[in-house]
Amino acid sequence: EAGAAESNTYLYANKIGCAEIYDSLYRIASAATHSTPRSLSDYVSENERGELVVLHRRPQRGQIAERLHDLGQFLLKVRLGFDELFDLDGKAEISALRSELDAAVIIE
Repeated sequence: EAGAAESNTYLYANKIGCAEIYDSLYRIASAATHSTPRSLSDYVSENERGELVVLHRRPQRGQIAERLHDLGQFLLKVRLGFDELFDLDGKAEISALRSELDAAVIIE
C-alpha cells in the first residue's frame, strides 16, 4: 500500500525486552518462510545424473526433530519469562528440562 511505513519487528521486540523470544520464533519459522539456495534441496530429490525427479511439497520428516527441539527451547524461554514476571524461581527445573530435551533429541 502506498505510503505504508516499513516496520521492523525485531526492533519492536528488542524495545520491550523480547529480543530473545523474537530470535527463537524467527529461527523456528524462518526456514519455512525464507528459502535459501541451500534449503531448496529439502524440497527436491535428484537421480544419479543430478536431474530432479521428485518435488516435495514440504520438507522431509528428518527435520521434525530439529524443529521440535527449537520449539522446546523457545517454550522454556517463555517459562523463564513467566517466572521473571511473577517473581518465581524455576531455574533449576527449567535447567533440568533443557538437559532432558537436549538428550532426547538427536540432531544430525
